[in-house]
Amino acid sequence: MKKIIAVLLTAVLLAAPVMGFDQEANFENVNLEFKAYAEKPVIDGILDEFGYAKVDIGAGDISYGGNDDDLKAAAHAMNFDIYASYDADFVYLLVSMDTKFYNNDGSGAWDQTGVQFGFANVGDDADVFEFMIGRDDSSGELVVTHFTQHMEADEFELTPGTDFAIALDGDRLNHEVRIPASAFFTGGKLEEGKQLTTCIVLCQNNDGYIHVQISSGLSNGRNIAQFATVTLGAAIEKPADPVDEPADEAPVTVADVDSPTPARSPRTNDAGVMALVALMAAAAAGIVVFRRKALR
Repeated sequence: MKKIIAVLLTAVLLAAPVMGFDQEANFENVNLEFKAYAEKPVIDGILDEFGYAKVDIGAGDISYGGNDDDLKAAAHAMNFDIYASYDADFVYLLVSMDTKFYNNDGSGAWDQTGVQFGFANVGDDADVFEFMIGRDDSSGELVVTHFTQHMEADEFELTPGTDFAIALDGDRLNHEVRIPASAFFTGGKLEEGKQLTTCIVLCQNNDGYIHVQISSGLSNGRNIAQFATVTLGAAIEKPADPVDEPADEAPVTVADVDSPTPARSPRTNDAGVMALVALMAAAAAGIVVFRRKALR
């Protein structure tokens, strides 16, 4: 019996695909930061400019897997970015990759393009929340596959179109999701300075399975010690709205407006009157003299 079992086990192992795996250099020391959003993201699979900040991921934070050397090389060539944010009630994530990796022909989560997420609390090696989002290959509907949900916090379901979305946006394939704070803290809120742990896996199976993984905890038996540590940071800085400057006005010239006549003081008026009287008196005197001379 033992021999039969050993033969069967050997046959199963030989039939299973061999996964080549390149471990990330940082291994158990991947540290990420999620910033609070400046504007609340809309869960539609489209990147919101002030709803997310790009997560700074180093080359040493990533591991790659493939069923053979060519597929592992394809994993290394995968172009992707991860964006994140949070508020008091949710963590928001948007994973964006090349559309060339889009495959919706598979019969299950592992047979098509999807993104797998794992979350846990720091130092908690028992409770993990792990799920994958993708599309149903026949109906095209959004689907979520829950692998484990052993968090001590409240259990919940992710609702398509409300809690997660997938969209083709130009040459990008986006997977967007929000995870409630209750997945981490019972009755608690997310705030700057708090920490979580996570592992994110970009999966694609077209001509063979490949994956790109941020940290390596999920592929190593859900090893929480190898999850990335996430620190919740300050808010995304949004540029101030521009202030409309007044249009430049042409300089005012004398030709543009009538120059007002300055008011004269009473003293000035008196002097003018006196001068006029004097002039009239002088003129009268001259006339008198002239007449006198003429009479002589």
